[in-house]
Amino acid sequence: MREIVKTIQVFKYNELSDSAKSNARIAVSNLYGFMHEGEAIETLKELAEAFRGSIDQYEIDWSNSICHSTMSFKLPDEYEMSEEEIKEILDSLGEYNPKNLKGVGDCKLTGVCYDEDAIDGFRIAWHEGERELPKLMEAAFRSLMKVCNADYEAFYDDDEDAFSDFTESNDLEFLENGEIYP
Repeated sequence: MREIVKTIQVFKYNELSDSAKSNARIAVSNLYGFMHEGEAIETLKELAEAFRGSIDQYEIDWSNSICHSTMSFKLPDEYEMSEEEIKEILDSLGEYNPKNLKGVGDCKLTGVCYDEDAIDGFRIAWHEGERELPKLMEAAFRSLMKVCNADYEAFYDDDEDAFSDFTESNDLEFLENGEIYP
């Protein structure tokens, strides 16, 4: 029997070439996806439940680069929930700045900042005159997606330090071309 030993060089993220760093970011995003996906979905689930509804189905591209993200809800119709009830529930979801209609950080749905982002979209659409619950929830979804897409992009494309810290704290190592080492 013959034994062949092969030496493989492994690198920390900061030791990679720029091209390999780009490959590493793609590999990590494919492996981990959007780090806050669960929190964002939970926010929308809780918002729908606040209005006696639920999430029906969704397809989300957190990177906003491949497909159009959608979410549909099962919600009461106008005969089951009046405008006054909608307004009362909206008002119970936290205080806001009357000048820009943005929440002040109460995060009353899940305790996570994404609560404010979704509620802000709902609230702004309400103050612009929208009264149909499905359209208000769509506005909440779009508002939250805008923030999540920006967070995703900031982490994988813009914030070199945060990404490097993530790879370091998770003991990720890479081959010279940026592939994740086992």
